[in-house]
Amino acid sequence: MAVVLFKSQTDDPTLWNTELSRYLAHLDFRVWPNVGDPREVEYLLIWGELGDLLETLPNVKV
Repeated sequence: MAVVLFKSQTDDPTLWNTELSRYLAHLDFRVWPNVGDPREVEYLLIWGELGDLLETLPNVKV
């Protein structure tokens, strides 16, 4: 299962989750700050500064 972390102060996460889930059936869509286990996060959808977020997500691919 692909785990995606979404972080944005301007975009609606519900819309993104709906559209991505339409094409990716096995998607675990998480919205910042509800990361869950940070080791499970593989993909990021982020608008804005990362800060030190990448350092806390050891398995991010994209």
